[in-house]
Amino acid sequence: MRRRCPALPFDWAPSIGVAWATPCDGPAGPEESTALDGDANDPCDDDEPEPFWIRFWDLLMNALGWAWTSINTALGLIYGALGAVAAVINDVTFSVSYGNNAVQFVGGSLPFTRNSRAITLGNTVHYRNGESPEDDCELREHERHHVRQYQRLGPFFIPIYITVWVFTSYWDHPMEKAAREEEADQCRIR
Repeated sequence: MRRRCPALPFDWAPSIGVAWATPCDGPAGPEESTALDGDANDPCDDDEPEPFWIRFWDLLMNALGWAWTSINTALGLIYGALGAVAAVINDVTFSVSYGNNAVQFVGGSLPFTRNSRAITLGNTVHYRNGESPEDDCELREHERHHVRQYQRLGPFFIPIYITVWVFTSYWDHPMEKAAREEEADQCRIR
């Protein structure tokens, strides 16, 4: 069951109301909560199920996020299909799965995934051969944060990302900084 806290973490990208991870989703969960043990008002308490409307709202906002970034996801699926073809031609291990709110492609030998550990396009994440989202918390959380950024900015993500990248370096890019902060927050105790 997903844990909830009332405050959402700040991210510079504007939100369209999509429900994102909260401090209770962190590795320590309720132990990081400020509530006392047994407090009935503890928003991170798992004893009570979430109300139906919250689960419905999360699903609705996630569906809207998928629709809003569908053009980017379509590009990611095409890129993944090309990666599958390249993997067969080059005899490279390739796999496809769903997890972390994205279609995950592992392996292949296309540009971008050869030079970086992973790249996100909409609700698709392309991991370099040998990388595993299950084994690498930092990489998984970094790319999951990019998925949320895509859901917020939709078709504007790529133009904004490239425009900002022209004026900054990769390490100084605000979207990359936000993703690195998220990975540090989510993986610091694991």
